Amino acid sequence: MAVDFATHAGEICDAGAELARDLDAPIVLLHVLQLGGVRPEIAIRVEDRAGPVRELVEQDATRLMAPLVERVEAAGVRVELQLRDGDPIARIRAAVIENDARYLVIGSDISSGLKRLLGAGFTEQILHSTPCPVLVVRTMGTDPAPGPGAVRTRVATEADG
Repeated sequence: MAVDFATHAGEICDAGAELARDLDAPIVLLHVLQLGGVRPEIAIRVEDRAGPVRELVEQDATRLMAPLVERVEAAGVRVELQLRDGDPIARIRAAVIENDARYLVIGSDISSGLKRLLGAGFTEQILHSTPCPVLVVRTMGTDPAPGPGAVRTRVATEADG
């Protein structure tokens, strides 16, 4: 299961935990560090990626992922946290292969169709590059009708497009 620190990461973990329980399988909870930065002006220098800066980033990521690890454990599923550095799509694909994953669970925010109109996004790239079935938990923002803070989700597979 690949997650970041998105608002709906907990719901993604819940969906992954439910699947893992049904399959009697453990979860590898993966977070990809982007030490190279998304933009050059915030990139960590190459020489700092293996030293104290990396250690601080890993410690911070581990701390931020702890509630998600606890959430999966509370659902009665064995979980292992893995942190990797680099291109998220390449690192997720590598983790799927190295861990011999039967499924991959990711999230996708579809509250705005604008991203979809602009071309293939992260979710589509993962769907087409990962050698196992992908469970996409699509969060659609908050829905005030069912109650404050309620979140609607929809599960999609590659067949959904």
